[in-house]
Amino acid sequence: MVGDCSSCPEDQYTPSSDETQEFHNPLNEDTQQNNAEEDPVLNTFQQFLSQSQYQNICNTTQVYNLPSRAIHAHFARDIKYGHLISDNAADTGSLTPKYCHITFTSTQEVLVNGCHPTMVKPYFLAISITAADLPSGPHLVGQHEVPINPNSSIMLISETQAHCFGVDINSKSCQFGGRGSILFDDDFSIPLQLEQALMTCPIRIPTQDELDTLHIYWLTNDAPWDPNSVSEPADDTLPAPLGYSNALGKVDLLDLDISLSELGEVTKASMENDKAMC
Repeated sequence: MVGDCSSCPEDQYTPSSDETQEFHNPLNEDTQQNNAEEDPVLNTFQQFLSQSQYQNICNTTQVYNLPSRAIHAHFARDIKYGHLISDNAADTGSLTPKYCHITFTSTQEVLVNGCHPTMVKPYFLAISITAADLPSGPHLVGQHEVPINPNSSIMLISETQAHCFGVDINSKSCQFGGRGSILFDDDFSIPLQLEQALMTCPIRIPTQDELDTLHIYWLTNDAPWDPNSVSEPADDTLPAPLGYSNALGKVDLLDLDISLSELGEVTKASMENDKAMC
């Protein structure tokens, strides 16, 4: 990083005579003159190289002299913003203390499965508020009864948990004919944008003035959330994959109680019955 070296000690390092020599551009002077007339941008760039072959770079205690080939430009997004991610496959959301204002942390822990049994970890439940800077101005969004992940930089929304609270989320991207928005009762909506196959919205820590004056749009209910209790009864008139029971209860999509050989025998018997009926 190129920084201001005014605060660094002047006697920490003395460049050698070789380092203070003027940089000589290997291009022929006649060629440079012709290029300057034809391409002023190239001429400006060549002047920059000749003048900044060596750049002074400092930290709090020392000044270093590095050749220009060791200096690289790096462009990064503003770390002021994190991401809200809407997920229709998550059975619970998550909070980030980096980009959310945590108003309450419970002593109750829940086990969260990150996508594999070996990734199950306990997290405390919390309440948080974040800010989204929309064209109409900043707006506050909050979640109740959601685990807080201190190492995360995203606020995850469980669309099912939001739907149970009456919040409509159309997370189908506009690119595919959807609306891509979080819709609230008063016709207010938060746009979602497809980014790296995820529906996201930039968020940040709200200011104290915003917390004191702005309305908070809540995504989840201020009540205990049990995703195991959220199921719909099976419809006998509709085809269903193996593994569902009539009462559902705990859904086991990997029903291994029946072997492939047994499944073949059942299928064969069913086909013979169909032929007999015909």
